[in-house]
Amino acid sequence: MKKRRKIILISGAVLIAIMLINIGQYAITRWYPINIDWEKVNDPVNMGETSQDNYICYREENGIKDIPFIMGCKVILQSIEDETKQIIMEDINPFRGVSESAIIGNNVLYYRQFLGEQTDGSLKSINLKSKKGEWNEISDEREDITYGIAGEHLYYYQTHADAKERNVYCYDLKKGSQEKIVEGRLWGNLTVIDKYLYLFDQKNTELVKISIKDGKMEKWKIHMADNQEDINVVQPDNKNLAVIILNERILSLDIETGKQKTIISFSDSGVINKNTDGMDQWYEATTHDGNLYFCDKGWYPKLYKLELKSGKKELILDGIEEDPYKNKEEQDEAFSYVTFCKDYIVCIYQYKKERKIRVFDYNGKFVKELR
Repeated sequence: MKKRRKIILISGAVLIAIMLINIGQYAITRWYPINIDWEKVNDPVNMGETSQDNYICYREENGIKDIPFIMGCKVILQSIEDETKQIIMEDINPFRGVSESAIIGNNVLYYRQFLGEQTDGSLKSINLKSKKGEWNEISDEREDITYGIAGEHLYYYQTHADAKERNVYCYDLKKGSQEKIVEGRLWGNLTVIDKYLYLFDQKNTELVKISIKDGKMEKWKIHMADNQEDINVVQPDNKNLAVIILNERILSLDIETGKQKTIISFSDSGVINKNTDGMDQWYEATTHDGNLYFCDKGWYPKLYKLELKSGKKELILDGIEEDPYKNKEEQDEAFSYVTFCKDYIVCIYQYKKERKIRVFDYNGKFVKELR
């Protein structure tokens, strides 16, 4: 009897200690700024880019380990190198949540969710250098948008099917003011590169380049299949763009002359570059040390490395082969996505009850799994 009572008392003390630790952590999260000396700061940045320098930013659901805050979720910033975690914010409301969006400099942008959906359409930001008890309200009317950020300005247009217009707007993050910079029926992912915006016309026949400074437009004719929406644009150097067209090809476009050259054709190269699983996620791509890295779309994306000068391609990361649970039932509950850091490629596997984060170098060699 005494032994059982002792066990109950110890268990109660441990539970209370955990509760006090989590309450203290919650208070610190709301009031204590995060101080990081970034070696490499994102600017500009596009929607879906949730890494900066050698850090990644992600959402984590609360659970029994977070008692008394077992409901809601938290936003975590984690170092790839020393694996330290810092909680950017914690929302203990069981009916609300956040979804990953983008990080630029010391600002983290997230969509506020309600009951797991982006029904309130509110895009907000947290400044890591300030008290984080409250969100900075960017707008409660920018639901279903594609956007990019340069400096203190957010460029966006509405993408939902019922949108009456697809004009491009510039929203000043400091002043809260807005102006329309381009009027027209535009399409595709909006990408900010240097001092320009890139997107496509509604018919997907022209790549449109828009100057951030004066709204001046330049257009290039590009042949694509009908209803092609999965297009990504990156800039390997000062003279050329790499235009990645899902299911079709990657072409190099000289931004001075408009000359186009196909670097690789997916149908001829053995690259399975299509969304076979209907997974609606960002079509990730980046450049690193003269190479282009691009993913297909699906529950388990494959990552390819392409030497831009030679056109030589290599499959360096097969998402399903790298899945820690690939031979277990948990695989049915999972999806994965890739994010690019300064020195690492990070593959994040999201399961129903947990998350696995695996780190690779830019040759596809496994480095470690984050704790």
